[in-house]
Amino acid sequence: MRKQQGLGASAAIYFASNIANAMVPFALLPILTRVLGPQEYGYVTLFTIFCACTTAIIGLGIGGAFTRQYYYLDKQQFGVFAGTSVLLIVLVTVAAITLFQPIALFYGDWLPLPVSWINQAILSAGALAVCNAWLACTQVRSRPLHYGLFQVSMTLLNVGVSLLLVVLLDMRGLGRVLGQTFAFAVFAMIAVYSLWRSGWLVFRLDRGYLRWLLLFGLPIIPHSISGVIISMSDRMVMAHLESAAVLGIYAVAAQVAMIMAIAVDSLNKAYVPWLYSRLALDQASVRSSLVGFSYLYFALVLLAAVVLSVLVPPFIVLLAGPEYAAAKNYVPWLLFAGAFTGMYYMVGLYINYAAKNKFLSYASGATAIFMPVSCYVLIQVNGPLGAAQGALLGQVTLFVLTWFFSARAYSMPWFGK
Repeated sequence: MRKQQGLGASAAIYFASNIANAMVPFALLPILTRVLGPQEYGYVTLFTIFCACTTAIIGLGIGGAFTRQYYYLDKQQFGVFAGTSVLLIVLVTVAAITLFQPIALFYGDWLPLPVSWINQAILSAGALAVCNAWLACTQVRSRPLHYGLFQVSMTLLNVGVSLLLVVLLDMRGLGRVLGQTFAFAVFAMIAVYSLWRSGWLVFRLDRGYLRWLLLFGLPIIPHSISGVIISMSDRMVMAHLESAAVLGIYAVAAQVAMIMAIAVDSLNKAYVPWLYSRLALDQASVRSSLVGFSYLYFALVLLAAVVLSVLVPPFIVLLAGPEYAAAKNYVPWLLFAGAFTGMYYMVGLYINYAAKNKFLSYASGATAIFMPVSCYVLIQVNGPLGAAQGALLGQVTLFVLTWFFSARAYSMPWFGK
């Protein structure tokens, strides 16, 4: 069995790197909100939504495939697998750009974003998929310091180039888009070179691994798209019902509420290899202790959401400016949504371990249908605040459904059985 670093030490490193990584966009937020204004910031948010949707398709769940295959292949075999994965991402990215051009030619005027922005989103998605594969490989090798350095450095380059283009060259929203694409592309090349130099990547397209990747990844696409809808549907529906300016204000609240996502994501990254190594022991006492840890975690993240809901909103105006004061109304709802996202991570890992990803698709697919409808109805009833309320309701639904399917995918003594 491959040696794993302690959960506490790894979680602390991941948390520190995630905090550092998140602080950079927070530092950028006051500049962007004042230079762009709510309306143009709303368009940048639409770009982010489209980029996330594209990544869900182009990524083909390859980050998760890296995590699983690391435990089943030796280094030489994994190198060929990784090379096949990277080549597949490149092929899918090229195909996506090629197929989009006729659409842009005939329907460009009807698209919600400029054609050049959508092309940038596709390129960003392909590059980010490669970066995510590298990060997954680094995570399962229990190298949180390398993980954090890569993550923070990519964000620093992203922000640095964006500031140069937005502020100094006065490129405004386009500058933010180009800054992201450039940073992702540079670090995708660094990721490929790093894997190749260390012997973890061999540039060869293996038909067997290609078939495995498609069988693994294609069923995940509905789940991945559902995940994007779940995470973005509040903003998607708001973009349809409200103005770009209102969307921009809401996007600031979502950015601030990311403090909860940072915390739960940090523990999840450290928890994955730690959990899998213990499940491999196949001992009833270990499974019982894991359930106890999960319940304690549920209580702690909900308590954290209560505390942050009191402490964070007063700082909105100071952070983003008076034009965004209304964002404080959304933050508590979004913090609790983030807490339930962390709880969903905890129970969903058992489905991944059992390699029964269809259950994730069932849970996320149902939530992806329910959540936009709930956001739409709640916005009609309560105005823009309904988007945040719908986001929370959707995350609660996702957690409950995933927990139900998790119990079917992998037997755990959740209720003392």
